[in-house]
Amino acid sequence: MLSLLCLSFLLTAVCLAAPTTVQTNTTLDISACPITYFGGGPYTAFNTAFSGTISFTFSSTDEITFPNSAVAAIHYDILPAANLTAVDVKNAAAAIETTLRRLPASAVECCIKISATFNGPTNIYIFSYGSQTAAFVDADIGATDAFTFSYFGDGSYSTKVPGAFSQAVDLTRCRDDTRTYASGEIVATYDETCSSDICQPSGVVELTNDCGPGQVCMGLGCGARHSCSIVANSVVDVNGDTGVIPDFCAYDIITAPSFTMTAFLRERRLTDTPFVDSVDIYTTPSLDHVSLGQGGNAKKTVSGADTALTLNSSAVTVLGLELSDNGTGLLALFTDHNNIITEVFFDGTLLHVKHTGVCFDASTISAVKNAGLSESGCIAELASVEVASVDKGPFVTACAENLLCGYPDRDDLYCRFKHAYARTAGLSSNGCSTSVCLNHQCVSHEFCAVANSGRAACFCRSNDATTKAFRKNGKYGPPPTCDAGSASLEFYGCLLEEEGINYRGLHLNDENCTGVVDSDYNTITFDFDTNTKCGGTYRSLPTTIEFQNTVQNTYSQTVTYEPKVAIIFSCSYNKTAELTPLNFHLINNFVTATYTTDSFRFTLSISFYYDAAFTSAVASGAELTKGQKVYVKLKSSQLRGTGLVLVIDECWTTTESSPTGANKYSLIQSQ
Repeated sequence: MLSLLCLSFLLTAVCLAAPTTVQTNTTLDISACPITYFGGGPYTAFNTAFSGTISFTFSSTDEITFPNSAVAAIHYDILPAANLTAVDVKNAAAAIETTLRRLPASAVECCIKISATFNGPTNIYIFSYGSQTAAFVDADIGATDAFTFSYFGDGSYSTKVPGAFSQAVDLTRCRDDTRTYASGEIVATYDETCSSDICQPSGVVELTNDCGPGQVCMGLGCGARHSCSIVANSVVDVNGDTGVIPDFCAYDIITAPSFTMTAFLRERRLTDTPFVDSVDIYTTPSLDHVSLGQGGNAKKTVSGADTALTLNSSAVTVLGLELSDNGTGLLALFTDHNNIITEVFFDGTLLHVKHTGVCFDASTISAVKNAGLSESGCIAELASVEVASVDKGPFVTACAENLLCGYPDRDDLYCRFKHAYARTAGLSSNGCSTSVCLNHQCVSHEFCAVANSGRAACFCRSNDATTKAFRKNGKYGPPPTCDAGSASLEFYGCLLEEEGINYRGLHLNDENCTGVVDSDYNTITFDFDTNTKCGGTYRSLPTTIEFQNTVQNTYSQTVTYEPKVAIIFSCSYNKTAELTPLNFHLINNFVTATYTTDSFRFTLSISFYYDAAFTSAVASGAELTKGQKVYVKLKSSQLRGTGLVLVIDECWTTTESSPTGANKYSLIQSQ
């Protein structure tokens, strides 16, 4: 809207140059200040007519008519905005405030001033605001005389300004081929798109949506856009009624000719409380579909083949769905051939649907169970839920009574219901953060929830057999294992997270000895041995070898949600008389020894070969491995006669220079 200060300035115009005088019928050039008149134009010229009544004609239908009075001449000036200066225009303020305040606060571009002398002095100011036009008549020529601003097309329109008053006139209109339209008037309607062409105050026709908040176009008019929500096993349907999903089966949340959505449920902390784990969306009669899952995961399935989808804030079209990740959850939009939009929001806990048709009826939720897609044994006996008779509203009921009276108030569930209500009502859920589990990955035996520290964490599902057994015995994983010279310990990350322990920050006594995380199972394994003790102890007892160490975190005195961790573990294994499987080097490949007895003296030589023919000798310093076959050549000399035979019963190595040493390893055995 134009301010009074601005209007006062705009309407106090004065000519700075000599005006043009018009005394006969002629065409005046106003290209320096084009005028839009009742939606016509902009005009760059107008015609003057002196035939009894004096008129200015912009076109065959647009005319300004002066009173039927004698006049000597008409004067007009074109005043650019820069040349508008302050002079007095009598009685202008009230008329300006009444008539021109409807105009937008756009700047005046120029002004045409028309001056004449009838029974008294007369000035008409025509102000151009681009697509808008306003006039101000300053005259005192008698009450019976009037100035008329007219449009003579179909649906003719005119307005008169008495000559005895000073008055402002809004000359802004919209116009089609037949008539003019005032601001706010409907020019045309389009039922198939639920829209209308409406004349705007600026004199421009704009296409507007006829549907109000919460409505969508139904093709022949607007209709309510329904929404429904599911958090855990508690639902709020399109009528605001609440209900409970009774088991872990699959449910068809929406069934329409061109859009079907099925929800799949699994357990989390409790074995009798299902949660929506994923949804499959079908937009064609085939089995091809898009799946929205935990941790912001999405995939498409085409001809039975799965392809992972990476989503962000920019929407991508997959199987007719516009998919995106808006930072709070996954969003899927579908527009059918009637331009009806279905919106699906899923953040891993909250499933919220906006749909023109019916999502489901909370009182008959079992009727939409999809037996063909449900797993065997999905029907479970759930604990009964007592619902108070006090009407606290569907979302409060669904959250506080259907779910949280039988399920711990954890995992940000309260805020998820608040978020569901906010999305339905089109409000913002102040005080509740967006889903921290979005884009946080967990494995199949886990679910994502909020840890005490406020971060996202993976917790064990209550029905997982492996972790269930460890939890029952107060353990975090299997017992530690030991073998010759090393020890190993494995923990399940979800069991540690249940105690508030961030397992990725754990280490042994030596802080440099951190665990190895297996991302496929979310387990962490700690290893150390006699060479890398990691601050642990290694004791050799009479019959066993014992290892001991401590799994811990780095703890400070700062207030924190992370508890101090000190898990002491030990294990041992029995000693066995076993040979260390190490290689050895042959120092000399040829050894001689001289033996003397009472009867004779002889020399014995020993040499080593790789082959039985004694052609490939083992070189001095060569490495021999355990189990490698070598051939030993023994040769005696200085033995005379044929009555002596060299017999080798045994040949061995020993740590003592004595044939009776206790520790020996046989090299040659009689065969």
